[in-house]
Amino acid sequence: MSELSTNDCRNIYKVRELIECGSIDCLQTRNIRDLPEVDAVLELTDKRQPIASDHANSIELGSRNPFPHFHIKLVESTGNNWLIRLYYTIVPTLARYQFICYVPDIFSKIQEEHKEVLNLIGNGEYDAAKDSLKRHIDWYVNFLEQRLVEKSRSDKKIMLAAEGK
Repeated sequence: MSELSTNDCRNIYKVRELIECGSIDCLQTRNIRDLPEVDAVLELTDKRQPIASDHANSIELGSRNPFPHFHIKLVESTGNNWLIRLYYTIVPTLARYQFICYVPDIFSKIQEEHKEVLNLIGNGEYDAAKDSLKRHIDWYVNFLEQRLVEKSRSDKKIMLAAEGK
């Protein structure tokens, strides 16, 4: 298992972007606009409220993150088994980053971005949906990189304190 790093994060999320934008291309080719399973995930997410990070441990926070399901269902909606299998190969690595960086404060921002992508697909605006998805992923990668840098600084302070320095 590779170490979490900003470089690895950028690389895995670039692969995610390629697969998910390729999924939107597949939807366009098949003129699929109605994505009931993706919509169901958004409806469920609307009903689920984030828990405050100061009242939960990281395992509880990571398990409460509903957003990966949106992306999984988006890819699954293509019906392309090769694309779906390829996506599932990166899901564990994506989950590692999402787990350590889940912050309830960004819940509504991410939810609105997901709704925008789904609405654009529903309107047949596939290129706009891909642009929106790319902006969403780019923002999230920048957010994750900031969190990784903060975590690294915190870990170094803990190690120095443990060494008595």
